[in-house]
Amino acid sequence: MRSLTKIKLINWHYFTNETIPLEGSALITGDNGAGKSTLIDALQVVIIANLKKIKFNSSAFDEKTTRDLKSYLRGKTGAEGNTYLRGERDFSSYVVLEITHTPTQKPYLIGVVFDYFSSSGEEEHVFFRVDEHPLEDSLFFQDGVPRNRQQFFHHLKVKKLKFRQYRNDIEGYLSDLRQLFGGVKESFFSLFGKGISFSPITNLRSFVYEYILEERRIDVDTMRDYFEKFRQVENLILETEQEIKALELISQEYGEIENLRRQEQISQYMEYRARWEQKKLELVQAQERQQQIRERLVDLRREMELLENRRRQLVSEKEEIETKIADHQVARRERELSERKQRLQQQIQQLEKIRTNLFHQVRVEIAERERLLEVLRRVDAPFELTEALLGGREDWQRFLDDGTSFPVDLEEQSRNWNECMTWLTRQEARWEEEKKRWEEKEAELKQTIEELQKNQVLSSASPAMKLKKLLQEHMIPNDGRESIPVYVFCEAIDIRDRRWQNAIEGYLHTQKFDLLVPPGYFDQALDIYERYKFTHGIENVGLVNTEKLLLEAKPARKGSLAEEIVADEDYVLAYANWLLGAVMKCETEKELKRHRRAITPTCMLYQNHTARQIPKSRYEVPYIGREAVKVQLARKQKEWEECRRKLSLLKERLEAVASVSNLESSKADRYQRWLEEFTACRELDELGRELYEVNQELLSLDRSELDRLEEEKKEKEAAIEECRVKRSGLDKEEGQLETELDFLAQKLKRLSLEEKECRGRYLSFAESLSDDLLGTCRQKWERESRKKVPSELERNYGSHIQRLRTRINNGMLRLVELRKDFNNRFNFAGDPRAEDNRAYEERHRLLVESHLQEYREEARKAREKAEQAFKEHFVARLRESIELAREEIKELNRALKDLKFGKDSYSFRLSPRPGMREYYDMIMDPNLHMGETLFSQAFRDRHGDTLDRLFREITVKDEDFQERMQQLTDYRSYLDFEIVITDEQGNKSYFSRVSRDKSGGETQVPFYVAILASFYQAYHLYRKKDTLRLVVFDEAFNRMDADNVEECVRFIRKLGFQALIVAPTGKIQLIVPHVNTNIIVMREGYHSFVERVTRKDIENWAQKQ
Repeated sequence: MRSLTKIKLINWHYFTNETIPLEGSALITGDNGAGKSTLIDALQVVIIANLKKIKFNSSAFDEKTTRDLKSYLRGKTGAEGNTYLRGERDFSSYVVLEITHTPTQKPYLIGVVFDYFSSSGEEEHVFFRVDEHPLEDSLFFQDGVPRNRQQFFHHLKVKKLKFRQYRNDIEGYLSDLRQLFGGVKESFFSLFGKGISFSPITNLRSFVYEYILEERRIDVDTMRDYFEKFRQVENLILETEQEIKALELISQEYGEIENLRRQEQISQYMEYRARWEQKKLELVQAQERQQQIRERLVDLRREMELLENRRRQLVSEKEEIETKIADHQVARRERELSERKQRLQQQIQQLEKIRTNLFHQVRVEIAERERLLEVLRRVDAPFELTEALLGGREDWQRFLDDGTSFPVDLEEQSRNWNECMTWLTRQEARWEEEKKRWEEKEAELKQTIEELQKNQVLSSASPAMKLKKLLQEHMIPNDGRESIPVYVFCEAIDIRDRRWQNAIEGYLHTQKFDLLVPPGYFDQALDIYERYKFTHGIENVGLVNTEKLLLEAKPARKGSLAEEIVADEDYVLAYANWLLGAVMKCETEKELKRHRRAITPTCMLYQNHTARQIPKSRYEVPYIGREAVKVQLARKQKEWEECRRKLSLLKERLEAVASVSNLESSKADRYQRWLEEFTACRELDELGRELYEVNQELLSLDRSELDRLEEEKKEKEAAIEECRVKRSGLDKEEGQLETELDFLAQKLKRLSLEEKECRGRYLSFAESLSDDLLGTCRQKWERESRKKVPSELERNYGSHIQRLRTRINNGMLRLVELRKDFNNRFNFAGDPRAEDNRAYEERHRLLVESHLQEYREEARKAREKAEQAFKEHFVARLRESIELAREEIKELNRALKDLKFGKDSYSFRLSPRPGMREYYDMIMDPNLHMGETLFSQAFRDRHGDTLDRLFREITVKDEDFQERMQQLTDYRSYLDFEIVITDEQGNKSYFSRVSRDKSGGETQVPFYVAILASFYQAYHLYRKKDTLRLVVFDEAFNRMDADNVEECVRFIRKLGFQALIVAPTGKIQLIVPHVNTNIIVMREGYHSFVERVTRKDIENWAQKQ
């Protein structure tokens, strides 16, 4: 067996020179920050050696750290002005472990020496090994100073010791450590560091990744290159096939356009022929219509002449009747009465409008008086004003009700209104002034309350507070203080018995506002007082010479007011004694004359043989003591509330006045105008009677003869109108026929020219057609001209041609776009707007007959290489890693087989991971490793979809590529893990199931068993005895319950480990019974040291802590 027996730390953080003896397993405890983790980090440096892999100051439950190697070497304190203990000059540090071979008792030293250079702030180090020599200070010190590297190795050489130094040879050092530790596994070094910061991981997969199965990376670059080549060739084939397909689409589109062009020529023939035939037909029809119109015009003019003769006769008869009516006596009287009636109606209408408007204005007047009356009542106006205003309102309401009682006292009404408005205007000015005064008082009270809420008993504007602020700003400390306190006497003292509050306040009067500065600062303060007294308006403020006061101070007399004063500063208390020390307290006025100077609680003062009551104004407002602020604050808040009430009342009144400010102040003109309108409206009754008389006379006239003549006149007018309407119709028809006749003359001329033009166009187009196509066209004309007239055929084929041309144009647009897209996609130089398709047809032939065959051959070769790389570089490596993992789990289970934690035993089980099962089955397929190819039909039948998905995953680069490759190239991703727990009856349970139901402490146990089994396996303890058995846990049991902590420590001991357990004071009583060595790490200031103690001592120490 090999054991760690000593640890040596020289200039390591707060350890200056410390040797720590160990015997078997050890408990290491101490307060936070004492240096426990510092000691464990030293062990890591020597055993792990690779400084990049060391996680400094990382206990099981504190993974965040800011420490590094330099902070350990220099002894970082973080204190201001003294950041490091070392580093001002060059120094050397050591961390050395003594490993003893138990059977032979031969010691071996392993360690590291550091040289720190202050000029560069850098360090250099060398690991070393010394055989068969004990750990002694003489090896490392020369004249009390640690040797540097050169001196150390020279000293070993001089002493002829067997040693080896490892300059830039970490691999050699670790190899020798493996041999020294008894042939431990390579994984020991990473496991050792993980064990130190070990904490139970509730996720089983994370635990296996971290502590059981090492990561084994697979280089897939070569495989990916072959796959990329295969993909490139496949892409070439795909592109070629796509190019052929695109060319076929172009050819198809071109064929459709050619077919549409043939249909267009046939349709054009039909249109030209139909148009010519239609023009011939239209010419004949126009000639026939011209003859019809000429015949109708002759008949129409004969009818118009007869109608005109009839109309002239009717007009003559109507004029004779109108003459008879005009000369009739009744007609003349009726005209006179109608004109008079119209004038009367206009006068009545105008006066009624005036009266309506008058009533409306009176209603407004009543509303205005009601508004003004309401405002006057709200603002408490004199009764005589409101009474007069109310009387005027009732007068106007009476007029509105009966329409006749127009007020007669208009001057008085106007005067009353003016007096009300004048009174309101004057009051408004007075209330505005009053509101301004109360707002100023409110602001002043608000500032005072804010200052009182800050415990400032005096206003900032008071002379005493002005002087205090100046002294605080300008006085300069001369005794190392940051600032000089300045006290107002009343703020610096308090009163014991509140019964004497008024007496003290009244007696001191303005002296309670005197300022005090510490002794030695009076002259400086007085200079500032003198300098600013006029510019800042400071006067009548006392400045106390506290230094002189202390020299001349006398103790207060017993029973004096000074006994009631409490103060923190001696010079403040001395001033209280000076002022109040001779003023005696008397409960009643009868006791006053017993003393030279005395006072009662009710402020009756006796001095100079005279009794005088102190004015209440001197003590009414308290300024002294903590309660003074509360009392003043309550009073000021009450004043502020009263002020707010007053302001609210004033605002309400001003708002009320503002609501009637738009009313006229004088109404004399308005009332005079209303009187004139009312007087004019009195004529309405007379005008109404006169209108009635006119209407009666109109009704009494005899109109019988007149009505007969008017009826005859209407009959003649109706007959004349009938003649006019008929003549108008005939005139209209004549004009239309003449217009049509002119139009037909033009039309015949135009149709003749058009027929000639259509015949020429048809014959010319027919000659341009091939004989075969012309024959087809003529046959089509013969068939369709029997069923449809030429105009319908022209219309149908005209629109059909437009549709065909649209389709041809659209087809050409599509063809051009297809060609452009083809040119861009495949870098082709053909003309996309060419009318023929020869260039694209030639390209299609070349691709089909040549390029496609070449690419397919290249793809076959690239696929073979990709398949071989996939099998050799990916599948085979993953399969190998999975099989190796199975062996490692078997070996771990072999170590766990005979180990019991309490009554349970544990084992690990591997199985394919459900989410990766398809990949797993493909990777582990035995046929793939027995000659079957990836692209064989049998393999693709079993794994085709999986293989394609895997190819995509490892070849397509996107934002998730790195994470995906991390998973796919890690063999552990394909495995699922389980911990099987077997009790003493052989019943099995599974961690993944019970972890959801059991408490946190119970679910942690399997992880502790597993990590210890990993160490058991790393040390080969199941087959070797002569090995190192060191395990180190830094606060690993903090969250485990007491029973499991004790059981775990017993389990460690049963396995034969030498355990170094770092634990806080709360857990040590569970660990002490099971270890041989107890060590307390202590710290005084920036110096750490250890003390080895007995079990009893450490238990007593823990209780004290």
